[in-house]
Amino acid sequence: MENNNDTDNTFSTKQEQIIGLVVRQTDYEKDYIINFLIDNNWDYVKLIKQYLDLQTTFISSTNEKVNTNQAVIKEMRTFLDEASSKYYRNKEIQEIIQQQNKPMAINRLANISEDIDTKDNSNNEN
Repeated sequence: MENNNDTDNTFSTKQEQIIGLVVRQTDYEKDYIINFLIDNNWDYVKLIKQYLDLQTTFISSTNEKVNTNQAVIKEMRTFLDEASSKYYRNKEIQEIIQQQNKPMAINRLANISEDIDTKDNSNNEN
């Protein structure tokens, strides 16, 4: 004859199969599954339905229903926002390049003017 305390901690083969089934069908922890099944008279369908309802609620809350006009406007805004940010980014890059090239351009102009003055002086001497 089995001790009553031993039956509390062990499960029948059918109960083990039910636990295994629910573990495979859900993301719940095994302890939660066992407690739920014991509290609900081993009704595994109820537990799986609860899990699926949670999944459906999560999925439906993340997917907004948008009509065609809203989708078109959303795509246009996204496209224009990307184009605008790309334009301003390129504009900033060009300004940085121009600022870096400005001293170089001044030096070139100074060198050119010196060359012109040198050529003028050599032409005047002849």
